[in-house]
Amino acid sequence: MSKNFTKPEKSPNFQAMVKLFNRWSMMVGTEIFEASSTNHQVQLHQTSDPSFRASILERFIDIASILRQLNDYHGAYAITAGLRHYTISRLHLSWEKVSKKAKHALKLLQDLFNSDYNHKTYRDTLLHIQP
Repeated sequence: MSKNFTKPEKSPNFQAMVKLFNRWSMMVGTEIFEASSTNHQVQLHQTSDPSFRASILERFIDIASILRQLNDYHGAYAITAGLRHYTISRLHLSWEKVSKKAKHALKLLQDLFNSDYNHKTYRDTLLHIQP
């Protein structure tokens, strides 16, 4: 296999896809920590409230699950990666308040995007999806 993917000038679409993935996964953490309302006026005490953060975690889990159902595996993987980031995984009080249903949905996503055996589960899933 050639190393064209490592040269931005030879693989602009791939490079754009990687940047988009990184931007989405970083956005997950940013939104959880900066938790803002539609008018960007959330009080500081509310943003650090574990229940409030748990609701945001659940929202991202729902979004990733819906993206997977829509066969947008790139978006689902990016959000799942953002949820697995060490800064997010350390929010123990918030994760305790996430519903069992949401935790199960996240577990399914994590199993799908597991890197074991060179992402075998993910590759097998992509092989059998209907466009």
